[in-house]
Amino acid sequence: MLASGVAFGWAHVVVHDATAMALATIGGVLFASTYERHRSTLLVALEHALYGDFVFTIGPGQYGDPVLSSTAVTFLGATDPPPYNPGGPRQLYRFLARALGTAEISIPHVGGLDARPPFALTIGVH
Repeated sequence: MLASGVAFGWAHVVVHDATAMALATIGGVLFASTYERHRSTLLVALEHALYGDFVFTIGPGQYGDPVLSSTAVTFLGATDPPPYNPGGPRQLYRFLARALGTAEISIPHVGGLDARPPFALTIGVH
């Protein structure tokens, strides 16, 4: 069962998230245990779907308030517009161009289990 769990966890290496791999390893052990008890791949597939839906519903964190390098751009606010994504919030950020110049914007990722780089961009107001 442990080997099956480790293989299942390693199959999630494509998500580039150590926490996701660790949780997938635990899930893989649970799936192997279910299969050993019931000999049903259908039951294991259903269990995988339910756990997957749960994990994607709680989401991997979200992005916080932006940090602006200049007053060329002003942050107006952020919303979570529908339709809602089970993989985590879809955030809509609104900015207003205030003056000629360039603004570097950095939006930190917050609330996830692993540190993720901020979303960063540069806006030129001409």
